[in-house]
Amino acid sequence: MEAIGIMGFVFGLGALAKVIMLEKQLKESGIFKEQTESDDN
Repeated sequence: MEAIGIMGFVFGLGALAKVIMLEKQLKESGIFKEQTESDDN
């Protein structure tokens, strides 16, 4: 059972890294605004 937890953790970290990279690329290209409406709340 521990192995499944470790695999899930590693997969989660990988997914988080991909999201961060994608967000950075979108900000650089100007598609994604630096501050979204949800951040203003």
